[in-house]
Order: sequence, then C-alpha cells, then structure tokens
Amino acid sequence: MRWRGFGVRGWRGRAACAAAAGVVLVGFVDRWALDERWLAAAVVLVVLAPMLAVVAVAATPRVAVITVGLQFVLLVCVIVASQVWSSRGPSAPVVDWLLPYTAGAVCAPVVLMVVGRSVRGRRFESLVAVGAVALVVGGCGWFTQGMGGENSRPAATDAAPLLSPLFISAPGVVDCTENSAVCWRDVRLRERDVERVRAVLREHGWSQECRPVTGLLTGLGFDYGWLCLHVAEGRDGVVVTVSGEARWWREQRWFQEPR
Repeated sequence: MRWRGFGVRGWRGRAACAAAAGVVLVGFVDRWALDERWLAAAVVLVVLAPMLAVVAVAATPRVAVITVGLQFVLLVCVIVASQVWSSRGPSAPVVDWLLPYTAGAVCAPVVLMVVGRSVRGRRFESLVAVGAVALVVGGCGWFTQGMGGENSRPAATDAAPLLSPLFISAPGVVDCTENSAVCWRDVRLRERDVERVRAVLREHGWSQECRPVTGLLTGLGFDYGWLCLHVAEGRDGVVVTVSGEARWWREQRWFQEPR
C-alpha cells in the first residue's frame, strides 16, 4: 500500500502539518497546557485525529481543505460556547467541549468513507483511528458524568476567563487535603490592580465568591461541582486563589453547619 501525498512535499503532508499547527495555535489561545503537559498533548492528538482522517481519505485537496476547515469552525464554536457563552464564572473542564466536538468532527471522515470517493486502502486505518478517538472521548465523558461533581481540582484558567483582558504569569500548582476533598491553587496574574481584576471577573460571571461550574453539557446531567475564588494583592501581581470542594465534602459541611 502506497501512502502517496503524505510526504513533506505532497499535498496531504502539507495539509496535515497545517492542521496540526492550527490545533496547537487554538490550544495556545485556550491555554490547554497550563495544568498538565501530558493532558494538553493528549487533547491535541484527540482533536487532530479526525482532521488527519479527513486528509487521509479525501480524494482531492479541495475536499480536504473544505472539510478540515469546517472541523476547525466546529472546534472554535464549541470552545467559545463552552468557555464563554455557557460559563457563569468558573470554566467547564476540557471534556465539556471535547465531547461535542468529537461527535461532530468524527462524522466528516465517516461520511467521506461511506458516500465519497475515498483513497484506496485507507478506509480501514482511518475508521479504526476515528473509532478509537470516539471511544476514548466517550469514556472520558462517561467518567466525568459518573463523578457527579466529586472532582475538586481547579484549573488555572478559572482565574483568567477566556476572552478576558487578564493574563496569567504563573499558573501555580494544585494542593489538596489528605482526602482530596478540598483542592486549591494560587494563580498569579500580570495585572496589579486588585479592583480591576475583581471587576473583570464579575463581568465574566463571578457575581459571588463561590459559583457552580457550568458548560455546554450541564443541561444533560453533567455536574462539574462548585469553585470559589479569592482575589488578593501580591508582590509581583494580583494573586487569585481558586479552590474547589468535592460534593460529598460540601454536603457534609453544610449538614454540620449550624442553621
């Protein structure tokens, strides 16, 4: 089997490189790598897999460019919808937009393989690739839904929402209690005006100190828990402390608090 066109000079190779560069750029803007580098690499591979499958099965460069372009539009739309339109303060985890993106993006190579004039010999490999991606992301979605708000690890991006004028200079590290019921992290921003940071956070949904995490999938039964934040003045910039509590711990504490 000859994989014609996948060399550096072939149109498939150039299209694959362009798709990879675009996904990395989107990841840089959405700051996937602020928490875990390995997680960011995994997200890049999952996002890129349906695009590479399209490049593999498309009969012409025009079909590949149009289809991958539509996948990019879908990617940007679900990220903005999850992190901006559906957010009421804290941002939803990556799986909130990755699940609907995968559901839509995987359809493109499948349609090309079923009804389009695909390249001979690449149907099976591409089908296995997109099937594996769909299985992995579906498993992550099932696991997240099963957690039911028990995850208490905050993301650094909660201190600087997407499309806000705030920039992170040091994302900090996550510290947790012994039972992992409560986790927190200190995120340092470039901004030095505490009141301006508070005003920007209020404009992006932080109307009170503690807020439920909302996203695209919260209406489908996905519970991402609650997050709280505290803004304070630091030596090299404003420090935003983001903390989260597991639902069982929060409910236990509320039950024990005097009424």
